[in-house]
Amino acid sequence: MLILHALGGQGKSQIALEYCRRIKTVYTGVFWVNGNSESTLSQSFVEIAEMLDASATTALNEDEKAQFVLRSLAEWEDRWFMVFDNCDDPRVFPRIQALIPAGTCSPLL
Repeated sequence: MLILHALGGQGKSQIALEYCRRIKTVYTGVFWVNGNSESTLSQSFVEIAEMLDASATTALNEDEKAQFVLRSLAEWEDRWFMVFDNCDDPRVFPRIQALIPAGTCSPLL
């Protein structure tokens, strides 16, 4: 796990975006998660679930889609990369750790 930490407005998102642009051929999947709030994080996981397998997630609610993403990425044999952007204050969203997938990953917070 890699954490990119600095004061707001210092360019962390731009650094992460540039890194994603450069490594997109190295990883099978590159995923961007908006960690501004629990609802934006949840919406990001819904979008990732639909990208991974829209037909398998049509009947699932938001929490089930997040669990689908976690299970799917944990089972991937290929490398993937996930950025949790705007996770500035862990006290605002204390269960963020539970949404960091296990597996062959390199999450960037």
